[in-house]
Amino acid sequence: MKKAIVLFITIFSIVRTYAQQASGNYVVGILPVTATDNSAKKYCAQVQGSIASIFTTKKRFTVVDRTKFDQLAQERNLQKQEDFLDGLVVEQGRSLGAQYLIQGNISQLTALPVQILKYKTVGTYPNTTQQKYYVPGYNVVFTINLQIIDVATGQAKSARTFGQPRQYETTSADQAISLALQQVLESHRGDQGLKDWANDMFPVDMKVLKAKKTGGLLQRI
Repeated sequence: MKKAIVLFITIFSIVRTYAQQASGNYVVGILPVTATDNSAKKYCAQVQGSIASIFTTKKRFTVVDRTKFDQLAQERNLQKQEDFLDGLVVEQGRSLGAQYLIQGNISQLTALPVQILKYKTVGTYPNTTQQKYYVPGYNVVFTINLQIIDVATGQAKSARTFGQPRQYETTSADQAISLALQQVLESHRGDQGLKDWANDMFPVDMKVLKAKKTGGLLQRI
């Protein structure tokens, strides 16, 4: 029994080591986020930061110098997502060593004031009741289109749209929008978040190992 436990722990350690060695397999470039909706332009940097955070916090990614792409955008005064779909940007990514380019565009972003229904308990137990009341808030509606461009082919590896409405108890439209853009990283009401999408498109590259026991020692095959 003890030998079996030792064998299991050894195999687990080998697999974990190989998983750790798989880090750095993907080299990505984060293109400047653009906005079709003029009112959303001031949030482009925040969305770009949210996208970048997915890749900079994972060991299996290397993110190329984003200032190079920022400079290119400024020089060409790029505004819309489709402006980035040309050979020059792909060639720029290739010259920087990127395997994939992450492209984002905000096509819609609005915050509409609403009254949020809430409940509170009133009275003394056991004679308590639920009383409803309303608080001010905002309903944030947004559409963020993302693409992963394969630099080798210049074609989209994947394209996704994120944009489930989110509601926040606040008196500030800017705060509601900021919260919504922060939380787009995570899944929401069954809708896949940016992190899940990135993990699906760039899975951890784990090598499957076989092991055999020879003379009391474990060998990798």
